[in-house]
Amino acid sequence: MSLLYQTESIADKPKGVAESPTKAYNLLWISPHFPTSGEEFRQPIPDQTIENIYGIAERNPNTDVQLWIDSRRMTDAQIGWLEKIIGKSSSINMVLHDFRNVPEYNNHSLYNQPDDSPNWRFDKHSLIWRQVDAARILACLQSGQDQVFYSDADVTNLIVDSDEVQSRIKKHGIILAGAVDEKSGYPWYENQLFGFDSRKRDFFRLLYNRTLNDIAVKGEKGYGSYIDLINSELKGREGIDTRDIVFQARYDGTVAIHPKRDERRK
Repeated sequence: MSLLYQTESIADKPKGVAESPTKAYNLLWISPHFPTSGEEFRQPIPDQTIENIYGIAERNPNTDVQLWIDSRRMTDAQIGWLEKIIGKSSSINMVLHDFRNVPEYNNHSLYNQPDDSPNWRFDKHSLIWRQVDAARILACLQSGQDQVFYSDADVTNLIVDSDEVQSRIKKHGIILAGAVDEKSGYPWYENQLFGFDSRKRDFFRLLYNRTLNDIAVKGEKGYGSYIDLINSELKGREGIDTRDIVFQARYDGTVAIHPKRDERRK
């Protein structure tokens, strides 16, 4: 039984939870490779993904939408292009963040390796997916807002001010992507979306540390670590009925396209 973090009351007014919480919605885009000297310009993020990000900002106007990138995995021209694209958004709640300004990221060997596998898209444990699974949690831990959310950019229905989201956060301080199986009545989970308030910040710190360890020891992506801690900490230690905190995400069907890697497969 872990005693690494403390839970808060789940009464109507949980201790330490803001009456009018500030909110952050984190997104990330990390290329599998590092650019080479003299590399020709390639648009770093596909048009459809940019449109998705715009849509997320528009649907969440009272939330700080934070797009995280790794500047070492982009050329100066690509970063300049992306800054202009973010600046062209009709929403004023978007900001670009660089993981290289985060010492935990910049100094960790995990994030300083390119994924040179030609099968990175199809290998679920390829290095890039291990990096993404850890980095998405780390991005959220950098956010100082009262409520912090993450989703992949293809998620179309996370509206953080909605009653559907806020009722889950209010009850247990956490929301997870997933649903309840209609036949068995059991919940299932995905790690493409999650959110938390101050009561669960330490849970996500524990999840980040466990994910890093499992990546190093098992050479696997972070999904197993995620499921293990849901079962041992949220369900086992806290006794949360996780049917109360799952949120069924909808996706637009797009996939991550990184031109340099994909072009090599043609």
